[in-house]
This record gives sequence, C-alpha cells and structure tokens, in this order.
Amino acid sequence: MPAEGLQWIPSPDILTRAEIVYLSELFVEMGIEHIRLTGGEPTIRKDLLDIVSDLASIQDLNDLSMTTNALTLSKLAAPLKDAGLKRLNISIDSLQPERFSSLTRGGKLEKVLKGIDAAYAAGFGSSDAPIKLNIVVMSKKNDDEVLDFVRFSSEHPATIQPRFIEYMPFGKRLHQNTHTKSLQEQLATHTTLLSLDEDHTYTGPATYSMAKEYGVKVGFISPISNRFCSTCNRLRLSAHGDLRACLAKEPHPTLRSVIRNPNHSRKDVQTLIRNIVWGKVKGHQCATEDNTPVPFEGIMTQIGG
Repeated sequence: MPAEGLQWIPSPDILTRAEIVYLSELFVEMGIEHIRLTGGEPTIRKDLLDIVSDLASIQDLNDLSMTTNALTLSKLAAPLKDAGLKRLNISIDSLQPERFSSLTRGGKLEKVLKGIDAAYAAGFGSSDAPIKLNIVVMSKKNDDEVLDFVRFSSEHPATIQPRFIEYMPFGKRLHQNTHTKSLQEQLATHTTLLSLDEDHTYTGPATYSMAKEYGVKVGFISPISNRFCSTCNRLRLSAHGDLRACLAKEPHPTLRSVIRNPNHSRKDVQTLIRNIVWGKVKGHQCATEDNTPVPFEGIMTQIGG
C-alpha cells in the first residue's frame, strides 16, 4: 500500500460473485483455460470460497490458481483446496521479519510462513504444480536476499519455486528497479545456473534456471530488461470489471456496465472482449535507462502484478 493510501472502490461498483462467475464462463467459452484469482488481496473477499467452488465447476477450465499474501492462509489453505483451488502463488518479498514488516507496512512474516506450512499440509505443492514464491526485487531494499530465497526453497526443491520479479517503474518508485541480469550474476557466484528452455505459451512470462547445487528451479520475470510483450497471453479483469490487455495501459470501458444492462446478450460481451484483445498494443514503453515510468502512479497496487 502507498503510504498516502488509496481511494477505495465503492461496494456497488465491485463485481458480485455471480458476475465474476458469469464473465469467467464467457472467457472459458472463448478459449481461456486458466484463471488466477489475484488482487489486491483475494482472501479479503468474504465469498472467496464460494467463488472458488463456482469457478472450479466450470467445464473446460483446466487450471484454477490464486496469488495471495498468505497472511490468512493458515486458516484458508484446507478450505481452498477442498473448494477446488489447484495452485498457489505466494507474495513474499523478504525473509527478514523486520524488513518484511517495513516493506508490507506492518505485515507479519511468521503468518506467511505458517501459511506456507498450512498449504503443504492441505496438499498444495507438487512437482507439476509447485507453490511459487513471488519476490519483487527492489534496489537496496531486498536485492541482497536472492540466495536466501534459493536456500529457503531448497528445503522443498521439487515443490516450491522462487520467482524474482523486476519492479515496474511506477512514478516515484522508479529508482527501486533491479534488473534480472544483476540477480543472475549474484546467484552465479554461489551456484551454477543452468538455463531451462520452456514453451512460454504455457508457462507464462517467467524464464527458468536450475540452481544446480541447491536443486532449485528459479524463475525470473523481467518486464523491463527483457520485455515479453510479444509472447504475453494474459488478460486482467479488475475487481470492478475493467479488462486490461496490458497492465501499463489505461483500461478499456468496463465490462461491468455491459453485463448490468438487462438487455445485453452473451454475444455482446464476447464481442467487446474480442475488440479489447485485438486492440492489444505492441508493447509497453516503460524503461529505467531513460527514466520512462508507467504514467499511472499507484496503479500496480490497485490492479495487481
């Protein structure tokens, strides 16, 4: 959260459980095979378990996952598994309690670690569906913990994967970006990094290497230094119904207003979705070398990564 806070979305503007499921069904009809619940923080929704259960029952949806800060996962892991959630990504930017608290403005690292333990106990984490740790790396904030995360993951090398994510330059936060190459060079002084070739059509934006001496598969997501725009196959539906084909661009007209029109048809919504996807820009212009930030200060906090 920005220190200055955010303007909260009025409750009537937030998609209801039924609207989320309805739109998800339309997306699956159009070929979407994987849905991830993210945020903000999805676990603050009181109807989360019902939403997960509804989505898990959609025919032809092959994968249902969630990205969470894990602060309440110790209580929710088992119910989420029972509801049909298949995979978990956990946001954790430091393994040092005081630093974690500072970065998250009061978060308790102990709760996150207990959440990870609860996820294992509930049945999350396997060789084909590992628990992924999302670590946003910021210069002089946590870029000295790269090896620590690899060592932490080596306790469960086949079922947990650290993924180091470049911080996208949003306004005042421009200076905090750390490029993937420097992280790889840092790791290479402690372990042999073996590059892994994978089809990114299915694995998403991360590139992976094996930290040989630790037996850990390490992911790197590099939206700034190694833009993956040409292979991006992601769409982001916000809590209030905006559909984004690119996180670094202004949203298109909300789908919420369309589906709340009693005279709309499923075809109307799908036509709008296709137009948004077909209008996807070639790529973003964010950069750190020439101080070109994303022009929307605070936007990543509002729409997630």
